[in-house]
Amino acid sequence: MIKQISMVEIIKQPKLEYTYGETLDLSEKGVRITYDNGLVVYDVAYDELGGYGVDVTLTDSEGVEKEAIDGDKLTVTKHNGAYLTLIPQTELSNVLSVKSQEMKINKKPINVNINDVTAIYGDNPTVDFSFTYNDSDFAYGETQDSAEFKDNLTEPVFVCKERDGSTDINSKSDVGRYTITMTGAQSDNYRFVYNNGTLVIQKRKLVVKDITDGIPVLTSDIIFDNQGQIHKLDGKADNDILSLENLVNNDKVCVLYKAVYKTEQPTTKCDVDIEYVSMDDSYGKSYNYEIDETESVKNVSGGRINNRELTTVEIVSQPKTEYVYGEKLDLSNAKARITYDSGYVEDNVPFTELGEYGVTIGYPNDDGTITAAKDGDVLTVPDHNGKCIELLAQSTHKVPTVQTDNLTVEKKSVRVWRVYRKSYSL
Repeated sequence: MIKQISMVEIIKQPKLEYTYGETLDLSEKGVRITYDNGLVVYDVAYDELGGYGVDVTLTDSEGVEKEAIDGDKLTVTKHNGAYLTLIPQTELSNVLSVKSQEMKINKKPINVNINDVTAIYGDNPTVDFSFTYNDSDFAYGETQDSAEFKDNLTEPVFVCKERDGSTDINSKSDVGRYTITMTGAQSDNYRFVYNNGTLVIQKRKLVVKDITDGIPVLTSDIIFDNQGQIHKLDGKADNDILSLENLVNNDKVCVLYKAVYKTEQPTTKCDVDIEYVSMDDSYGKSYNYEIDETESVKNVSGGRINNRELTTVEIVSQPKTEYVYGEKLDLSNAKARITYDSGYVEDNVPFTELGEYGVTIGYPNDDGTITAAKDGDVLTVPDHNGKCIELLAQSTHKVPTVQTDNLTVEKKSVRVWRVYRKSYSL
């Protein structure tokens, strides 16, 4: 008589936890079989049960049952929650089938490698964002283009924020380094591991075509300090006086430069060389630019070289100050000292010649005006007594006004003769 199975027991569960890409593993020796003749067989592997008259089925998460075959493909959607059933083939009644615990199928990690990007300020860097999947992370021969992968894929999206953490990177984002990451990817069988990329926004080349105004002036004091030299003066120019190419976003910028004068001859307008041009990073959006030295202007018009100018006027000797009505102003002894911004001093200049040096002399009026004074003026008590002579310098410098001592004009004495007439009687 052929022995019959009377009981099947799971002593040790089969492998129950998998990651997508792993296949069904029935190699675990965890089943005990008891026969009606008292024979007990221990540690039977799940993939050997067929040889003992025990069928093994796999019921997926949708309730579909099929033969369990060692090496079967497992997916998250169909097999997470699946289980094995051990069904003994016996003629005995009331011999129960046995179910395993449920399987757990984990999503397989797949690396998303976000590529580094280098962009120029003013351009939209996001158009160059890209990524790749690690080919070795795919299971069952899939690729990023295979239907098995694409059909249940929600594509990831890029995330790249400015330093405030909320503004998306765009064509107006400042020069610097930013992190590119991704989010939102979904797949039935894969979980996504994002390997961040780096965005580097570099400075934009700016071409200075012309500087239309504000060229620093070469003054005589600068010349005096370094006579016979090439003079390099610090200059600064913003959008209002710059002609620019390659400026974007209506940015406000400012450049620093050296205006190079190769002559010292006074002139109201001349060309100057432009050197050492750089951006003034403290102004506006200047820090997002750098000068294109090859294409930028090397020489501009609008320079000016000033002749020497007065800085001080001093009275060396006073004019005659005491008069009687009817006398004339006498400036013959009046002298002045004139100092120029170049450092040159003209000493003992007669008041009568001051006009030739750009100095006006006059009598100050109560309303703030002056009446011109000249040698030989007829002096009167009402108009000149108590008045001074003021020296006013014509200069771009603020030259202090100087005054002589006050004039004294006295009334003129008049002698009156009395005539007596003698009378005679006849």
